[in-house]
Amino acid sequence: MPELNFKDKIIKIAREISRDAFYCLFIFLLITGIIEIFKPGFLLNYINLNCLLGITILLGAINILFSSPEVKTLKKFHPLNYSTIFLLSIIFGIFVIYFLREIGPWNFLAGICAIIVTYLFIILSFKENL
Repeated sequence: MPELNFKDKIIKIAREISRDAFYCLFIFLLITGIIEIFKPGFLLNYINLNCLLGITILLGAINILFSSPEVKTLKKFHPLNYSTIFLLSIIFGIFVIYFLREIGPWNFLAGICAIIVTYLFIILSFKENL
């Protein structure tokens, strides 16, 4: 296996950091979204959730665009895996629509983008780790 040069190592490390940051923000937003539904104002009084949603979607899009183009032998996913990933993507999209309801009809576009980005990112991440 050829030795990676310094630039490739930095790119690989940056990709892994952004992937982990996406996962952390994604889980954080799901948990705080559930808390906010049952106890309004618990966290939204202190932070701007719109910025966190934007950063999460941006990190997911960056990871999808700059993923490694190498094709590895992939195991096939079971339908249950796809349905779980799709369900998580839909839940995240619903949270985006719910929390961006102040911006009017653009929240639906942001929610659809969040669903697509989340689904593609999770699928891509799992296929790289197999």
